Amino acid sequence: MLELSIIHRPGICGLGQNLGRILEAMLYYDRVHLMMSGQMFSGLWDILGPDDLAALLGHPTITTTLTPEMLGIKNEIGPAFVTHRPVAIKFAGRDGKMIHDKDDAGTLLHVIAGLPNRPDGTRAQINKLLRMTKRSRYAKMLGGEHESRQRLVSLIKDPATLKLFVRGWAVKNQKSVNEAALNLAQIDVFELGEEFMIASSIPLEQMVLGWNPTENWGTILGSVQDYAIDLYLSNAHSADIVTSPDISEIASARVDLSLQRSLNSSSQISAFEEMVFEDAHGFADAVNDGLISFAEALKVVDQSRRFRGWTTGLAPDADLIHEYHRAVTKDTILKSLPASLARFTFFNGAGLVADAALGSGTGLIASAIDTFIVEKLFGGWRPNVFVQNIQKTLSKAEQRAIERGRSVS
Repeated sequence: MLELSIIHRPGICGLGQNLGRILEAMLYYDRVHLMMSGQMFSGLWDILGPDDLAALLGHPTITTTLTPEMLGIKNEIGPAFVTHRPVAIKFAGRDGKMIHDKDDAGTLLHVIAGLPNRPDGTRAQINKLLRMTKRSRYAKMLGGEHESRQRLVSLIKDPATLKLFVRGWAVKNQKSVNEAALNLAQIDVFELGEEFMIASSIPLEQMVLGWNPTENWGTILGSVQDYAIDLYLSNAHSADIVTSPDISEIASARVDLSLQRSLNSSSQISAFEEMVFEDAHGFADAVNDGLISFAEALKVVDQSRRFRGWTTGLAPDADLIHEYHRAVTKDTILKSLPASLARFTFFNGAGLVADAALGSGTGLIASAIDTFIVEKLFGGWRPNVFVQNIQKTLSKAEQRAIERGRSVS
C-alpha cells in the first residue's frame, strides 16, 4: 500500500518547516526518494548540519537524486506587457563552476556559504554527502525537455486550470478570493516562442484580495510548474507524492487520478494520526516544533521497520485504519470486547487490554507495559507496538517541554 514516496520541492524543507514531513514519510513508506536541488541541499544542511544530513541520506529508507538545477519562472517585464518563461536555474559556484562540473564540492561550499545557521563546511564533508547521491538533471528526471514543456503548456493554456491555481494560491497564502471576479474573468494565454503572455479581463489584485501588485502571473505559473512535476512523477513512478494542501485541492478538482491516489494515501495517514494521537502533537509537528530532536526522530523511524513492512503488504486500495484495527484485534481478547470499548482500547495503549486479559485491579497501565509484554499479550508483533513507541516518544518530549516551562498546545 505505502511502497514509495517522492519528495522533490525545495521549498518543502528550505526553512526547516517541513523536515518533519520527510521523517513522517520515512515512518510509513518502505522507500522515500528525495529529488534534491541545490536549494534543497543547502536547506537540509542548514537545518541538520553535515553529520545528521549524512545520517539522513545514508538511511536505508532514503534514496537521493541530486540535480544542480532549480526550476522556476523568469518574468520579462516590458513596456506593454509581461512575459513568462520556464527556466532551469543553475547554482553558480566558485569561478562560475556548476554542480555538474568537476568541482562539485567547491560549488556546494559556495552555495552553503551564505546560510544563517551553518555557513561553514569542508570539502571532505561535502564529498561524503555527494557519494550518497545520484547526479542528474531535471530534463532527464522529468522524461525529457520537450515532453516536460508540453505537459506544462497543456496546463497553462487551460483558463479553467489557471483559475484553480489562483484559488489555490489564495488558500495557501491565507488570502480571500473574490469569487465573482474570478468566475467572470476571461483569461487568454498566448505562446510566444519559449515564453507565455497571459491576458486577463480582470487583474489578479481584483480576483485575490490582498494580492501584492508587484507580483504577476509568474507567481501562479510557478505553482503550475510544481503541479506538472507532481503529476509526472506520480504517473511515471507509481509513487505517492508528498505535496501541499493547495496542490491536493487542485488534483481533486481536475480529477487527476494518479495524484488522487497520492492524496488518498496522504489523507489516510492524516486520519490515522488524528485517531492515534488525538489532541497530542503529530509526529511531523513534533519534529518541526523542536519537541523531538532529529536523533530521536530517526530512532523512531528505525523502530518502525516492521510497521513499514506491514503497510507495504496491504492492498493498494486498503483502508489503513480498518486494517490496523483488524490486525490488532485478530485472535486477541479485543475481539470479545464491545465494539466501542475495543475501538478505544486499540488506540489507547495496552493497559485496558491487560486488565481485560489478566483481571481488573492488576495495576498494569500502558506506560508500564513495554514492547515485550505487549507482543506476548497479543501473541506476536502487531502494528499497535509502532503506535505505542511513537506515543511514548511524544509523551516524553512534551513532558520535557512542560518542565522547561514551554507552552505545548
